[in-house]
Amino acid sequence: MLLRPGALRHLRVLRTRNPFVTSRASFFSFPSPSRSLVKSHTETRVVPFSCSEMFDVVADVAHYSEFLPFCVESRVLRRPNDNVMEAVLRVGFNIFTESYTSRVLMIRCVSDWALSLS
Repeated sequence: MLLRPGALRHLRVLRTRNPFVTSRASFFSFPSPSRSLVKSHTETRVVPFSCSEMFDVVADVAHYSEFLPFCVESRVLRRPNDNVMEAVLRVGFNIFTESYTSRVLMIRCVSDWALSLS
């Protein structure tokens, strides 16, 4: 079953002490003597989707700019096989943008359990 990115827009957020999904990001951390100017965002959510459904959305890098906030561009540069890709992501807000290229290794789920080590 393929889950389109738009299907995640209307999720009901569940709070729990044992989250399955954790993300952390820091954007636009300009050099500064004061560390308080560094902006970061962290969210933890339990979602009512299987590991396989979540994999399909996360692996759909080419469509990130259609549903991820502040993602201005998402483009796959090359995909030598089904498990590896190189992609460019550009994030931005107002006049600030930042681009980076990632090599992504994708391993399809073997179960509906996920573990985040941070």
